[in-house]
Amino acid sequence: MSNPLKKKAELLKKIQYQLLRDTAFKRKIALMTADQIRKRTRLGKGVDESGKQTRLKVLSDKYIDVRKKYRKNLTNLTTPNKSNLSATGQMLDAITGEPTPKGFRIFFINARKRDLQGNISKVTNNQLSEFVESNGRRFFDISIPEENMIRRELRAELTRRIKILTQ
Repeated sequence: MSNPLKKKAELLKKIQYQLLRDTAFKRKIALMTADQIRKRTRLGKGVDESGKQTRLKVLSDKYIDVRKKYRKNLTNLTTPNKSNLSATGQMLDAITGEPTPKGFRIFFINARKRDLQGNISKVTNNQLSEFVESNGRRFFDISIPEENMIRRELRAELTRRIKILTQ
């Protein structure tokens, strides 16, 4: 007699092997995760070290005054008083994702936009990210709800593939 548990374990191993090599699926998860980070940050939320979503640190009065002065150059996704890392949109718009052999990675592309004064930005997205995080606005991480979203997508894909292989 064949062991049904052994067959299921072999089936799961086969599906896991397929998922690790499915570049299109990993790309989908990577881009979806990058989009979630972008949306969360634009809503004014960051992530603490434990993965909990937190409000981003408020802007200084001095910086609010600068943003008011250059209000016309702000992206339509923010206001002078709103702390959501979207003054020009350069950094958040540059977040993307790509598949890797073992999963995916989230990173910044080297796109530059105009700064608040209308000049081409001299700051790279990595420099900007390091600056805002060093000033208490930690955002470039995956929160617990975002991890759960990734798990749901993986579960749904596993279920879909199991159904295909067991029909």
